[in-house]
Amino acid sequence: VIAECSRLDASALLVNVSSVQQPGIDALAGIGRDRILSFHTLFGPNAVKESGWKGKQMIITMEPKDERAVKILESFVPREVEMFRMSVAEHDSAMLPHALAFLMAELVQVGVEGSDTRFLIPSAQIMLSLPAFTEKGSPELRRLVLSNPALKSVIPRLTASLQKFSAEHGW
Repeated sequence: VIAECSRLDASALLVNVSSVQQPGIDALAGIGRDRILSFHTLFGPNAVKESGWKGKQMIITMEPKDERAVKILESFVPREVEMFRMSVAEHDSAMLPHALAFLMAELVQVGVEGSDTRFLIPSAQIMLSLPAFTEKGSPELRRLVLSNPALKSVIPRLTASLQKFSAEHGW
């Protein structure tokens, strides 16, 4: 990414719209933070198509003092998109539940291998919908969401919880 970006005109405004902000910012860091507009829309084109812009949310993590960045962000104001400003780390921490859903989908797929799913109760149906949800995105999105730095502190706690559960039930 850096090699490609370095070929851009020095006045180019770089826009990062990643679901996980830190990896995108890290990839662009050599270009200069003052040239990066970084935000995450918490909606996609289908949501806008179905119910319009009003009330949709976006998180802005880096806003350079560039007139082009200001114009981009101001274009959402008349559409009544709710904009929140926070740091990159705060954003990635706030997106932890999204990353956990993707992680849980991975675990569900492993856990149900060979199971007969004809007799599912509603909660099991919800659980099994996680892999279908995460598969709607691209493999790149899955990889990106699972790279969320906020997951790093959760994984050891989940592992400890599984070990405790196993010990309590004699597994």
